[in-house]
Amino acid sequence: MPTLEMVRFESSLAANLRNESAGVELYWLGQAGFLIRSPGLSFVIDAYLSDQLAEKYRGGVFSHARLMAPPITVAELPSLDFVFCTHHHGDHLDIPTIREIARKSSRTRFIVPAGSEREIASASLSEEQIVLAEAEREIQLSDRLKVTPVKAAHEDFEYDQLGRDRFLGYLFEVEAGLIYHSGDTIR
Repeated sequence: MPTLEMVRFESSLAANLRNESAGVELYWLGQAGFLIRSPGLSFVIDAYLSDQLAEKYRGGVFSHARLMAPPITVAELPSLDFVFCTHHHGDHLDIPTIREIARKSSRTRFIVPAGSEREIASASLSEEQIVLAEAEREIQLSDRLKVTPVKAAHEDFEYDQLGRDRFLGYLFEVEAGLIYHSGDTIR
């Protein structure tokens, strides 16, 4: 059975991704973002690869300028099966990055909290590409990936007008075991 191992950045991330994965691999993408891949499966969580927040807050009190460049571009990412977003903030649900990934592969599916339906709609994805996640409702995305969304509280629990969670974490069941991403949450 493959083991879960954190991969060291001994060379550029793009160079590491040129090789086939030997087991489950986790790569940090900065902020709260991760790339997870294994043979036959690859997905990202909260991939913030644009600079949209610096553009949005240009000239403001807080610039939101990056302290370091993203470790990879969308063009350098492997083909992705899924993109997970934990909530609607621009460094977690990064619309420019989402649009680029969707242009690169029409088969990629985007999983977002159901309470973020309005925000993901601005990405202009097809209905088939979007999966609206709800806390505690298991999602069987493929024979290699089962996901259970869990409640998260950024500062507090937040819901949309329909009572759906706006912040989630995810419990991923992959071939090597479980991976938990808490989302942006307090204890």
